[in-house]
Amino acid sequence: MKLYILCGGSGERLKSYSYPKPLNMIHGKPSIYYSLQHIPSRFKTFHFIYSSHLSEYNFEHIMINLFKDRICKFKCIDYFTRGPVESAYLGIKDTICDEEPIMFLDNDNIYRFSDTFDIDSIDTAFIGCNIDKSGSEAYSYVQLHDSNIVHIKEKCRISDTYCTGIYGFKNLRQFKEAAESLLLDDFKGEAYMSSVYDKMLSNNINVKCVMFPLIRHIGTLKEIHDILPSIGEEKMRICFDLDNTLVTYPSIPGDYTSVLPIESMIKLARSLHEDGHTIIIHTARRMKTHSGNVGAVMKDIGAITFNTLDTFKIPYDEIIFGKPIADVYIDDRAVNPYRGDLKSMGLFIEQEMKQIINFLPSNKYNKLGVINNNVVKSGNADLLKGQLFFYKNIPSNTSIQSYFPKLRMNTDISGVIMMELEYIKGIPLYTLFKHEMLSNKHMNIIMDMIQVIHNTYSPIVSPTIEQIANHYIDKFKKRLSDRSIYTFDNCDDVIKRYAQKLEEYCSSSRLKSVNIIHGDLWLSNMILSFNGDIKLIDMRGEVGDVLTLGGDPLYDYAKIYQSLRGFDTLLYGHEYNTEYATKLIDIFHERLQEIHINIDDVMMISDILILGSFHAIDDIAFREKCWKWITGNV
Repeated sequence: MKLYILCGGSGERLKSYSYPKPLNMIHGKPSIYYSLQHIPSRFKTFHFIYSSHLSEYNFEHIMINLFKDRICKFKCIDYFTRGPVESAYLGIKDTICDEEPIMFLDNDNIYRFSDTFDIDSIDTAFIGCNIDKSGSEAYSYVQLHDSNIVHIKEKCRISDTYCTGIYGFKNLRQFKEAAESLLLDDFKGEAYMSSVYDKMLSNNINVKCVMFPLIRHIGTLKEIHDILPSIGEEKMRICFDLDNTLVTYPSIPGDYTSVLPIESMIKLARSLHEDGHTIIIHTARRMKTHSGNVGAVMKDIGAITFNTLDTFKIPYDEIIFGKPIADVYIDDRAVNPYRGDLKSMGLFIEQEMKQIINFLPSNKYNKLGVINNNVVKSGNADLLKGQLFFYKNIPSNTSIQSYFPKLRMNTDISGVIMMELEYIKGIPLYTLFKHEMLSNKHMNIIMDMIQVIHNTYSPIVSPTIEQIANHYIDKFKKRLSDRSIYTFDNCDDVIKRYAQKLEEYCSSSRLKSVNIIHGDLWLSNMILSFNGDIKLIDMRGEVGDVLTLGGDPLYDYAKIYQSLRGFDTLLYGHEYNTEYATKLIDIFHERLQEIHINIDDVMMISDILILGSFHAIDDIAFREKCWKWITGNV
C-alpha cells in the first residue's frame, strides 16, 4: 500500500500562531512529526503532496531530516487548489497506475494505527473513522450498514461516526477516475474527499469503514492545547538572552550592577526549568568593549553576572559568554519576547503587501498585492485608466456585475492610479488549463458569460465601426513597423498578408461594435473562485484613446483563442498538450458556429494580437519561436 500525505492547504486557522501547517510547532517540533511518528514501519516511503508556499520554509529538507528512517518523496503543487481532492489528484496524476492500494492522510491528525488494522485484508475503498459524541459538525460523517458506508456528508452530522483524515482506495486508478469525475464536473465549493466517496457510493462502489479509535485531530490551536498532555512533552534546550530579556539594560549606563529583573520572563524561565527543560543563557555583555575577546569579557563582567542571576533567582543550566554583538539576530528558532517580527528590531522590510493566492506574473508594469484582504493594484495612469473606467461604469442591476471584483476605492495622483479591489481567492483558468483541469463545462460557462457581456446594455457610448477599424489598423502598422523587433527573414511578406486580411475584415460588414466587451480576455485574466464562480479581471476599457466599455466582440474571442492555441504556455514556458487543448478548441468552434461567427476572422485577429505583443517581450529567442509558431498559420 502506497502512503500519500496531503499538505496542500494554507492553514488559515493556525496562521497567526506559528509556521503554516504542517510546520507549526508543538514542543519545538513541526506538528507533522507528531502526525507521522507512529506510522507503522512497513510504510517505508512517505509520498508528500505539498503546496509550493511551503517551499519558502525548506519543506523537503525538513521532512528528510525529520523522518530519517523513511524514504521521502515529494510532489510540489504550484498553486493553492480547490481542496484535498484536487491536491491529491495533481499529486498522483502522472503516476503510472498499478493494482497496489493507496492511502491518503490529512496532515493535521496524530495517527496511531491499532494492532487490528490489517492492511493486506483490505481489498476495496475505505475511510478511517472514529466515534465523536460532542455534537460538533466540524468533520465529515458517515452512516453505516454493518461495516459498509452507505451515506457520507461533509460538515453535516448524520451520525456520530466521523472521518479521521484517512482515505483509502483499491488502487490508483479507482481514485483517479473518481477524482476526475468530480473535478471535471460543475461542482462548487471546496473539493473535499467526502465528495469523491459520495460519487463512488452513488455509482454503487463499495466503501468500507475502518475504525481508528486512537487518532486525534490537531487542526486548531484549541485542539493542540487539548492534545499536549497525551503526546508526551519532550525536554528541550531553551536559550535565553540576558539583557533586555531576563533583566533590563543598566539603569546607570555601563553599570551592570544597576540592572532590574524582568519578572514575566524570569517567571517563564523558572516554569520551563521546573518542567525539566534545559535553560541556557547566552550573553553578549561587554563583547563590544573588549572587541570580541571572551576571556577579557569574563574577567570584566563574569562575577557581576553570576551575582545578578543569583540575586534575582534566575535559573540556568548553562551560561555562555561571548555571544557575537549584533544589531539584529535572525534565526529560524528565535522568538522575540516582545513582538514576533523584524520591525520591532528596527529592520524595516517592505512586507505589508502580501502575495495574491495563485498569482500569475502576467504584467510587469503594475504593482499588485493584498492589504486588509483587498487587492491593491497600482501603476501608470496611462496603462490603468481604461481598466479604472471599466470598473466605475459596470452597469448596475445587471447580471454581469457579479462577473467582476468590486471596486472598493481608487486614487489618481501624479500620474499613478491606485485601485483597491475585492480579493477573489481562487485559481486562474490558465493554471487549470496547464494542469489539464479546465473542463468542458468550464469552457461552456466562459462562452455563456461572454455572450451575456456582449448582449448587456450600457449607457456609455460605444465606439463606432470606424473608430474600431482605425484602432486595429493603426495599432497593427505602428507595432509591426518596428524593424528593431521584427527582423525575421520572411517578415515583409508575412506582415503584408496580415495587413491585407485585417483591412478586408475592417471594411466588411462582419466587423461589429457592441456596448460591452472585456478587452483582454485570455485565460490568465479569468479566476475560478474557491466558491465555484468564474470572475474576470484586467478589463481593457478603451479603444485607442477613447475610454469605453464597448468594442469588437471578436476581440474577446480572439484573446481566448490565443490561450487555447498555446500562446500562454509559450509565454510561461510550460508544456502544451495538443490532444487535451483540441477538445476545448472543438467546443470553442462549436459555440462560435452557433452564433454565426467566422472562425477564420477570430484566428486572424488572434494572430495579429500575438504578433503585436512582441514590443512587451524582451526575450529575442522567444519572439523568434513565437513568430515561427504563428506564421505557420498564414
